[in-house]
Amino acid sequence: MNAKTSQNSVLKTWVEESTHNYKDGQYITKVFNCPGARYFTVEFDARCATERQYDYLEFTDSAGTRTKYDNQVDTELWPLRVDFQGSKLNFLFRSDQSNNDWGYKFVVCIQLYCAVPIVGHDHGGISRNALFVGNGQGCSQLFNRPSF
Repeated sequence: MNAKTSQNSVLKTWVEESTHNYKDGQYITKVFNCPGARYFTVEFDARCATERQYDYLEFTDSAGTRTKYDNQVDTELWPLRVDFQGSKLNFLFRSDQSNNDWGYKFVVCIQLYCAVPIVGHDHGGISRNALFVGNGQGCSQLFNRPSF
């Protein structure tokens, strides 16, 4: 029997939400950054809607790949759930000066790849949870910053 197994663990979640309906002339940015994260999962509320082509949400992953979403969620071009690879995710919401809709609400979840003990016994005074928190310590410090 192996003493360790590898698995994905949810490290942190955030809820991001616009006003409903959102206002004209919005330019909102946010950066999610967590060294060691494997990927971010974004799950959208089924009510998400923006003015097609003019108001949009844009996500940029660690590799610099940009993905825009507009119009209505739960369509071929805007799925309810998206995974973004890497340890950093940039978010941008932009609206023009006319026509607006319900807006957005989504949950961002950080997935961390880590090795944890299978057995739940004491490891020299360190619990399984403490081992996990130790692996994500850099992220924990970022989460306490007011900018998030």
